[in-house]
Amino acid sequence: MQSNTLIIRSYAKINLGLLVKKKRSDGYHNIETIYVPIQLHDKIRLKKIDKGIIIKTMGIPIPVPQEKANLAYKAALLFGKEFGITSGIEILIEKNIPVGAGLGGGSSNAAAVLQGLNLMSGEPGTKKDLYNLALKIGMDVPFFLCGKACYATGRGEILEPIKIPKLNVVLYYPGYPIITKWAYKKIAKVSLLPKDKRLLTNQALSLKILSEKLQNGDLTDLSHYLLNSFEDLVFEHHPDLAEIKQFFLKHGAYAASLAGSGSAIFGLVEKKNIPILRKALKENKINVLFTKSL
Repeated sequence: MQSNTLIIRSYAKINLGLLVKKKRSDGYHNIETIYVPIQLHDKIRLKKIDKGIIIKTMGIPIPVPQEKANLAYKAALLFGKEFGITSGIEILIEKNIPVGAGLGGGSSNAAAVLQGLNLMSGEPGTKKDLYNLALKIGMDVPFFLCGKACYATGRGEILEPIKIPKLNVVLYYPGYPIITKWAYKKIAKVSLLPKDKRLLTNQALSLKILSEKLQNGDLTDLSHYLLNSFEDLVFEHHPDLAEIKQFFLKHGAYAASLAGSGSAIFGLVEKKNIPILRKALKENKINVLFTKSL
């Protein structure tokens, strides 16, 4: 299919568990996580122009990287070079996913642009081609090409799609971002402590057990396995986020966690308990978004 304009959705994600492991020789950390796409999304309009790449944004009043620093720009640039595209593209991003929240908005935008441009250009790229381009942008970008829940290892790019039950998700964004590079830099220092090494050893099987439970439709005791290596670090600097996590657990959520490296907090809640949580949130004037897994 070739067209001059295309509108696509760019979905957010949550991490069910996120274990940061040893730093690699290439500067990345090995991680283990379960990526889950959720219904919260940005809308992206791609429009062919004569030349160049133009990025425009609208929506939530949060600054997003402009032009060459924007991952959507990088995706368009890489795609054009790879497949010899001579025309230009205007990318309008209607932002609904908060920036710096750990919900993968920028990476999702990049993946959506790769897929959209491929469609608009008559699909010159195979799935493998797009995967390789995605890897050049960011380690979680390949996941957004997949669009399904995945057990992820390596740098986050080794993906095993898994089937999980539909999840009701409540999201809290504090109004400020947490920079992923900052979080990884800090955790690299923390991980040298003997205490943290013992912690990681005890956590070794948690994500494998969590993956098996989810695939079996078993949501009991999920919070016991929902471990995030960034939580202690982030909560030390932002105790308000720890309070929100506990609030979710106290008022009906069966599990809650930091989203990625933050700053968002998410809770998982059974449908029957949503009214209870809504009431508590309203009484405490806490603004959240309710959504679901895809």
